[in-house]
Amino acid sequence: MLRKGLTFEEQMNLDLVTFFELHIFDQYIEPQSPVVTDTHFALLQDAIYRSSGNMTKQGLKSMKVSDFRLIPVDRIFKSKEEIEEINKAKTKKHLAGILAGISDQDRQKLEALTKKKGVVNGK
Repeated sequence: MLRKGLTFEEQMNLDLVTFFELHIFDQYIEPQSPVVTDTHFALLQDAIYRSSGNMTKQGLKSMKVSDFRLIPVDRIFKSKEEIEEINKAKTKKHLAGILAGISDQDRQKLEALTKKKGVVNGK
């Protein structure tokens, strides 16, 4: 709440509900402000396109605000499990990219080596 410019005395004079509303906003909602800003500009772009006379009826029906979002988020607050799944998917994609750069002959040697020793990444 100090980021909002409230002094200590002003904080102590707030009623309890307002105090906790500000606390929740400061701790949980405001850190997601890039998402809020992105949503604002997506709505603005959507309104601009809809108000122009260059859109067909089919184009207006198929257009969604999510088409204009720059930050691809399904959920703002992610659980630890969701974050782990995202990291696993990134790692899998990264490894697939590395394997794509290896020749077929070297890839077969690598697969044979891992099957023989049962070792992955030296563990």
